[in-house]
Amino acid sequence: MLQEHLVRNLKANDWRIFNSRQQKDIKRILKKQAIDVVLMSLNDLKKEGMALIKMIKKKHPVVQVITINSGDQISLSIEGMKLGVFDDFLMPLDLDSLISRIREAYQAKKDAEVVKPSLFQRCQDLMMAASFAEAGEAEMAKELLTKEPKCKEPKKNAHNKASERRKKMKEMKVLLVDDEEEFVKALSERIKMRDVDSDVALSGEQALKTMDEDLPDVMVLDLKMPGMDGMEVLRRAKKAYPGVQIIMLTGHGSEKDEQEARRLGVFDYLQKPVPIEKLMRTITDAYKRKFEDTMSAATFAEAGEFDTAKEILDRDKKK
Repeated sequence: MLQEHLVRNLKANDWRIFNSRQQKDIKRILKKQAIDVVLMSLNDLKKEGMALIKMIKKKHPVVQVITINSGDQISLSIEGMKLGVFDDFLMPLDLDSLISRIREAYQAKKDAEVVKPSLFQRCQDLMMAASFAEAGEAEMAKELLTKEPKCKEPKKNAHNKASERRKKMKEMKVLLVDDEEEFVKALSERIKMRDVDSDVALSGEQALKTMDEDLPDVMVLDLKMPGMDGMEVLRRAKKAYPGVQIIMLTGHGSEKDEQEARRLGVFDYLQKPVPIEKLMRTITDAYKRKFEDTMSAATFAEAGEFDTAKEILDRDKKK
């Protein structure tokens, strides 16, 4: 069903679609067709998918790969991201978000393409190199024959504007806290793919220590963890650093837990599994809130209204 909707949507926008489940057919299509983006299901291919990604990145380095996977094979997602896939989606996924990333992958491929010199230009270079060689200018001849082709200048369009907006987000620091190491490391890689700096803590104690050493702007916090649980981390973090925006992410929370988290000042309370694009929107909104609060507090402080500035910075820890 997902594939049918995806193919229908892409074809409606004049994209050419090639389907294949056989490795030999995939290689043949890549060799004969000008492929821009490969959408690969790791659920079907598993380890064979890793071999395909390696082959694509070696023989077709500018072709972008997006993988789709299930939550019980996160190790494959991590391996794929290390091999250079453009993005990785876990099921269930949001179709609009996937299509948006396919478009961005297409633009990334176009921006990375190298302009090949025309046959006429190449002949001119050869003739000029021969002339230099006859004149004893061997170095000049060699330089002409070995010069690197020019890269395309990226077009200033909506894709580039979106890229510029993502670059601005690199200043944001996100701390991910979860005792499931494989899950949180995969999540960190997905966030980094969206040009956002992220760090990982595997326990509540480690999270608080990390905050003391390098304060994040936003923290994504698991609720149920051994030792110090997420609720206690939230309570202590909001007391020590009220300006940090905290998103609770849990698969085991109750309505009572959510009420308590919101009382303590959590920015949002999300249930696992959450689509990566929804999580990124929430992180971005949380960062904007933190930035706006900081700017407002600074403005009041400059005007001598220190109590008002403190109230703004402390409001998220109030009931």
